[in-house]
Amino acid sequence: MKWEESRTNFDRNLAVIIGIDHYDHKTIHDLSTAVNDANAFANLLQNYGYKPENIIRLFSPRPDVALDHLSQPYRPATLDELNILLEDTLPNKLKPTHADRLLLYFAGHGIAENGNQGPAGYLIPQTAEIGDPKTYLSMQRLSEALNRLDCHHLLVVLDCCFGGAFRWVSTRKLIADLEIIHKENYDRFIRFPAWQVITSAAHDQEALDLSIDRRVTREGESVHSPFAQALFEGLQHNKADFIADGVITAHELYCYLEERVSVLSNNQQTPGLYPIRRDCDKGEYIFTQPGFSRDRLKTAPPLNKDNNPYRGLKPFEERHARFFFGRTALRKALIDRLNQSTTIQVEHLNGEAGKVVPPLTVILGGSGSGKSSLVQAGLLPDLRSKQADQWYILDPFRPGESPFTALARAILPIVKPELLRQLEQADFLDRRLRSLLPDPNLPASDQNTTAEPNQPASLTKLVRLWSTVTPEARLLLVEDYFKQIYPLFSGELAQQVMDFNRAIQDALQQIVFDLPKHPHYLSQAIAHWSQHAGQHAGQHAGQHAGQGDRQLLMVIDQFEELLTLSQSKGKLQNGRTSTAAAQVCTAFLEVIRLALRDHPQRLKVLLTLRSDFEPRFLNSPLQEWWPYARFPVRPMNSDELREAIEGPAQLQALYFEPTDLVGTLTDEVGQMPGALPLLSFTLSELYSELAEKWRKQEVSDRALRLEDYNKLGGVAGSLSKRATQEYENLVSDDDGFGAVVGKTYQATMQRIMLRMIALEGGSVARRKVLESELDYPTPEESQRVKAVVDRLVNARLLVRGQEAGVAYVEPAHDFLVRGWDKLQKWLKDEQETLALQQRLIPAANDWHEKKTGETPANWREKARHLSDRSVFRTVELVQSHKRKVLQKRQFKHLSVIRENSTDYLWDDDPRLEQLNRLISSQDSWFNRTEDLFVRQSVVQKEKNWIGKILLVIVIGISTCILLRWVLLSQKDRLLEQVRASKESAEANLQAHHELEAMIDMLRAGKL
Repeated sequence: MKWEESRTNFDRNLAVIIGIDHYDHKTIHDLSTAVNDANAFANLLQNYGYKPENIIRLFSPRPDVALDHLSQPYRPATLDELNILLEDTLPNKLKPTHADRLLLYFAGHGIAENGNQGPAGYLIPQTAEIGDPKTYLSMQRLSEALNRLDCHHLLVVLDCCFGGAFRWVSTRKLIADLEIIHKENYDRFIRFPAWQVITSAAHDQEALDLSIDRRVTREGESVHSPFAQALFEGLQHNKADFIADGVITAHELYCYLEERVSVLSNNQQTPGLYPIRRDCDKGEYIFTQPGFSRDRLKTAPPLNKDNNPYRGLKPFEERHARFFFGRTALRKALIDRLNQSTTIQVEHLNGEAGKVVPPLTVILGGSGSGKSSLVQAGLLPDLRSKQADQWYILDPFRPGESPFTALARAILPIVKPELLRQLEQADFLDRRLRSLLPDPNLPASDQNTTAEPNQPASLTKLVRLWSTVTPEARLLLVEDYFKQIYPLFSGELAQQVMDFNRAIQDALQQIVFDLPKHPHYLSQAIAHWSQHAGQHAGQHAGQHAGQGDRQLLMVIDQFEELLTLSQSKGKLQNGRTSTAAAQVCTAFLEVIRLALRDHPQRLKVLLTLRSDFEPRFLNSPLQEWWPYARFPVRPMNSDELREAIEGPAQLQALYFEPTDLVGTLTDEVGQMPGALPLLSFTLSELYSELAEKWRKQEVSDRALRLEDYNKLGGVAGSLSKRATQEYENLVSDDDGFGAVVGKTYQATMQRIMLRMIALEGGSVARRKVLESELDYPTPEESQRVKAVVDRLVNARLLVRGQEAGVAYVEPAHDFLVRGWDKLQKWLKDEQETLALQQRLIPAANDWHEKKTGETPANWREKARHLSDRSVFRTVELVQSHKRKVLQKRQFKHLSVIRENSTDYLWDDDPRLEQLNRLISSQDSWFNRTEDLFVRQSVVQKEKNWIGKILLVIVIGISTCILLRWVLLSQKDRLLEQVRASKESAEANLQAHHELEAMIDMLRAGKL
């Protein structure tokens, strides 16, 4: 019989309750609480809608115990009676149907014997004989008998030794409980079959007969086993109803039992929860209290892109922690690592040898291993919720192209703690931004739409972020989104916002200028913060009393960017910036090293780093800590992968159809190292397919389907297929621009994607591209670029971001630039051109930066980027002018310390001829700045040639004039000598000196 979708409850609630205290065989000792536990549970079930006539009791009390007070008859729990129960009573008399549910409870002895496929579990009837398995009831036989029934829901509760051996007849463990039960959850729980088993002990544990609390039991009160006592507390006193909605699920009950039994048994018992049948684990066995109404449950979040529980290619951040599953063990290990008390020997600690706790932790793993998510969605939320009094956590950051800028933003709260107090006092800012959410009492992660649907996307993003981040992060949001925040206010409030933003900018500006030039700056900032931390404890949001004893945690994500972005950008600028870029990287590491050296007990630095970049840091300034800092991220096992898949789905009332789809996903990912982003992307695409079907009203359920998974091409093909689909859609008549026009858009997409690749040492990584870099010489191309970027962002292949009011876009993950086959082909075909492009981009940007004067507005946006790239070229001049510049705020005078912009042109570069040919082609990839740079370089080269030609002409004319002058001078000198010889000859003749006269005449003739 099919379960009708309109059905909201069961026809019958059936139960079989078995309790055995007395055993006929003398070698089996009697129990004290089993029958009492079973009887109490049978009575309790009546409060949950189980009628007495539908409860079968098999009890074997001790001879000295009378059960006259029972309102219902019972049969002895012998093997014969158990066989009758399984072979006749259940299938032929009760006849559970697809509209019924059945609960079987057993309290008594259990044993486990090793078998070929694990422990074989047995229940011990009253008539059992030790050593004769034929007198036992095997858990396998019990499972087979139950499997022949047609009941819709089945729950087996085993309070016996080695009950966990029943696991070996089932498939797998289930995931954790829900945070909230929606109507859709409830409907699915009862609509789909649910066959589950709860055991009081593991397969290798004995179950205690008496509660260890029996000594404080009042006289006349019943005593129960630890498991039974916890079971009654959870159900009768509603302690297992964590969500307080009138529904107790098997998961909720198990979670309560697991914690409570551990206490009552002094950690001697570990309850378990398992499915019995693979095809019956989409539902959930539930207990509903008297007066329960389904209509009082909340409705699940609507299926739209804002409620997608999977992150796609993007890592989990702190605000997504509720959707982060599968890393419990690794998260605990990382927390233990940070809190470890072991010490290491350090040779150069403040100039002396000493022992300290390792202050550096390096999270190592391949691309896609989940390093960032582990830290941001796993570690940090745990520290904030459970160890908030022990840690002061700086806002995590990535080095990016300007590592000192990123560091300055992170340490701003400890350098200028008064800014946090100003933020707390500016409560009008918080109220206004929260008012843009539909319900200010809900976290932003639960919001579906904003109150103002026409507001800009950047403002919508800000509103969602504001209520989910720390006060430290809000400081940066004020600066990053100032253009969106300022128009929300007027008058005095607008002025306060402007002044506050200016204070943040000025503070950051000062830090950015000081950090590269003073290696001890960070160390001194930490010392100052430590000294004054206690004075400000509890003075502003996010701080706690006793802050003076808290450790400072700095998280640097994607540490390889020091090489892939910062250094690769600098080394390509005609050789001039190579040294400066290396200095930036080394100086940054030195700042970190000195801070670790000076504050090993106060500062903890945690880095995430791709394993293939680790050798580049082994001889860096951090080498003294590195051997003790490594924390490898291992791959997820199958259970962890299943949690990562099913956990987020259950929170959004989603399920998989068929159930085996989860196994298919785990099997495929298990063969693909570092494929977690691809798995998340595939799940995100499955959700998007379902949401689209909901929008078109093609389906009404919440199932993620195998057919959609197959359409995606599985995990391996989902990303490439989606990227290729977006590329091919550009020439579609329905979704794109048509066959002719679409070709130009495809060429634009190719240029965009190649621009977002960074090459370093043979490795390929994604690259942030400022939106200003996507401004092209023609408005038509700029318009095409915007259209393509918008499509790729909507497809979750690219991600937009904003920092200090400067917008950027980047690939969602390295997998996109490394795993998309079409992009790899482009990269291979355009390798020479791409290498040229990556040399041109920073050179053109630097030329543009030197050529244009900086105004106060755009200086604040660019000063941080300028300082990181240029400070080592202009450090002396910057030092001499810094105070004057800061005091007068005359940023337009910075041209005094800038080099001549023509020095940055490629007028003497041999690649200019190739660039000049490319710029004239119809397939040019140059943006506006690069176009101007190349054209100006060509003009400058022509000027240089004209200058050289003019110089040659000038030199030639000058040479001729000089030669003529020399010749004329020589002629005059000879004539003068001739005249002098002639006059001498005439004088000698008159003096009758004929011989001398003849010599003078000969000399004159020779001249």
